[in-house]
Amino acid sequence: MGACTLDRLRAVNCVLGCILFWTVYALIRQNTRPFRAAIKALTLCMLPTSFFFAHVYYTDIASLLCVLLAQLLSVHKRHVWAGVVGGAAVWMRQTNVVWVALVGGAAVERWMRENGVVSGGLVQSVGQLVQWVKSPRRWREAVWVAVPYAFVVMAFGVFVRVNGGIVLGDKSNHQAGVHVPQMFYFYAFTAAMAAPT
Repeated sequence: MGACTLDRLRAVNCVLGCILFWTVYALIRQNTRPFRAAIKALTLCMLPTSFFFAHVYYTDIASLLCVLLAQLLSVHKRHVWAGVVGGAAVWMRQTNVVWVALVGGAAVERWMRENGVVSGGLVQSVGQLVQWVKSPRRWREAVWVAVPYAFVVMAFGVFVRVNGGIVLGDKSNHQAGVHVPQMFYFYAFTAAMAAPT
């Protein structure tokens, strides 16, 4: 029997599931006590969208891990690595380009807050942003924060143009459509998570 058995393929996702737990823990741990962060991370990793796919060989776990790892790297100001990992996430799931753009936008916003470009309320922040836009010398730093994420998004745009669509593989089995049960699941989950405690 060869080295590539079904059990070994499934073990890959189990290992990735463990790494996913530690990535989620590291993200939550920044603002929470260790035990509470571990419980929250375990709860999130046990959600149906990650737990049930951790036992089969599919891209869900690896894709989610790459997106969250990109966010963690971004928070720790490792923007080039975050862009590389975000590129891997897009390679696995083309719709992850939205999450990479979000991670990049959050990185730029975090940089602006840390460097005093924006602070305070909305009106004050808009005024500060207008003043910042008028001094192009300060743009350079923010642009360097955004470049790794922008590169991934632009490369994806080129891919879509050349490929004629967002699907990397068999286009006949990846047709876009409305999936009503998924919308109900989303609304129920959002309502449960947004409910007051």
